[in-house]
Amino acid sequence: MSKRGGGRNREQHTREPRQPGAGVITGTELARGVGTNQRETEINKQTEKFPREPETPQAARRFVESTLHSWDLTELANDANLIVSELVTNAVCHTNSDAICVIVDRIAERRVHLGVADGSRTMPFPGHPSLDATRGRGLLLIDTLAYRWGTNRHHWGKQVWAELRVGDE
Repeated sequence: MSKRGGGRNREQHTREPRQPGAGVITGTELARGVGTNQRETEINKQTEKFPREPETPQAARRFVESTLHSWDLTELANDANLIVSELVTNAVCHTNSDAICVIVDRIAERRVHLGVADGSRTMPFPGHPSLDATRGRGLLLIDTLAYRWGTNRHHWGKQVWAELRVGDE
């Protein structure tokens, strides 16, 4: 089971520090949708571009689950699937990007960085939904599940990311 952050060690980034997965795609590629559904593979990083369409969250969950399985990190799969589903759904619903890039980066033996990059520079923020609201809880859910999470703004758009870890690493 992943260790939940519970409000500790969280940071929101609005500048461009070096983060795992940052700069994976260029703004031009993202804007044009170049490489949509093509996968970039490194030993500890998997990146896949998807079209911005309603089916993309499901495809992104399959991609993340497959990647975690290949790294023998299946204990992170449930939380990772919820997080990537929320982040990709936000990109599908709230941006005009042609493509969305999903990054899964194994930054330590038992720690994973999940990123979703899109061409919008509009920063997400946690909502304060009423009890009757059917939307607006996604980032609050991510805040509960992730060890830490944040947003990096780039000249081509942004990457919203979350980290998951197993145990006390």
